[in-house]
Amino acid sequence: MAIGSTIGIGILRLPAAVAHEIPSATGIMAVWLFGGVYAFAGALQVIELGTMLPFGGGWYFYARRAFGDYVGLVIGLGSWLSLVAALAQILVSIGDYTILFIPALTGRAQLIAVATLMVFTWIGTRGLRPASLVQNVIASLEGLALVAFVALCFTLPTHSEVLPAPTATALPHSTGKFAVILSIVIAIQAVINTYDGWYAPFFFTEEDREPSRNLPRSMLLGILAIIAIYLLVNLALLYVLPIGTLANSRLPAADAGSAILGPASGATITLISLVILLSIVNALLLICSRILFAMGRDGLLFKQTARTDARGTPSGGIYFTALGTVALIISGTFDDLLTWSASLGVLAYLSGYLAVIVFRRRHPEWPRPSKAWGYPWTTGFVVLVSLGFLIGIVIQDLRTSGYIAALLAATYTGYRLVIRSQPTKKGKP
Repeated sequence: MAIGSTIGIGILRLPAAVAHEIPSATGIMAVWLFGGVYAFAGALQVIELGTMLPFGGGWYFYARRAFGDYVGLVIGLGSWLSLVAALAQILVSIGDYTILFIPALTGRAQLIAVATLMVFTWIGTRGLRPASLVQNVIASLEGLALVAFVALCFTLPTHSEVLPAPTATALPHSTGKFAVILSIVIAIQAVINTYDGWYAPFFFTEEDREPSRNLPRSMLLGILAIIAIYLLVNLALLYVLPIGTLANSRLPAADAGSAILGPASGATITLISLVILLSIVNALLLICSRILFAMGRDGLLFKQTARTDARGTPSGGIYFTALGTVALIISGTFDDLLTWSASLGVLAYLSGYLAVIVFRRRHPEWPRPSKAWGYPWTTGFVVLVSLGFLIGIVIQDLRTSGYIAALLAATYTGYRLVIRSQPTKKGKP
């Protein structure tokens, strides 16, 4: 789950954005390593939460437990909306990539997207074990494909004549302190977005028979594997592509593939992209269903979202997530939600990290099988980075920030009028 929900086609694209902001191989690697350290420190906080209170819902559950129903509602709906928007976009991309392999399907990207979603919906409703098996297989193929790509970059000769000429003017030249800091911040934002998804195992602790043992292992090993793959991919790209070429590339992996594989590179990169996208679809569908299940069980959504089948699978959440995703695919409105996803995602992170502090102070007596290493320093680090990331998003896109503020206001109004007028059904926690 950690690997499959994190490693997306961003690692095939975003190294160009980072190189554009930081035209130094050492600086590029440092930024990608910083993103990994941030994710690892965040995982330490999540492990404490998940092993202390092993319940479903991820960020939503702990936000509600620490800050009340309204904050939980905002975090839950925000997380679900941003993930469903990402799911819709990924499915449409799968349709586009499939057409590259089968041109006869041109014009049927939406149909392919919906059909793919239906397949994974069926798998998800078979229970967590078969869904996990599918996830493990696809994520393993994904990791092997990227490792093979890295190996080929380092072993095959590079045909530099097929590469576009480096364009030095695309690199930032301002040496002012503010311009340098801004470039670093933009690069870090891109990297943190690429690491998004590392927390996936956190959503399944309630269904885990031994969360105290399995959550730390899956989270930490998963993140270390992700960091290793990301660093290796960047090293491989820097080995094959000059920094000027890397900074100007629309798809660095494709350019590197062309340099080492020639005409066969297009199909290879497309196939790798498809495997990556399929892994994310399965993971996001399962995660979204657990958010709806937890919210429905707590009485913050209609009870059908908390429906489970005979195997205990949250089938109601899976079906509602699938319906919402199909609606976004058909309407094509997921792009608007995606502009909000970074802000909503950071709010979710922040609520979880602050919940660690709240629980430590309010309930020091609670058993903590896996305390966050380095508390309060690691907790303070992820809180400060998340706040800085959120402030950066607000400054860079005031329009989107205004929309999010309006959404929060509307959510609060609805909460006051509807949710609080009824007795809240308290779930298992």
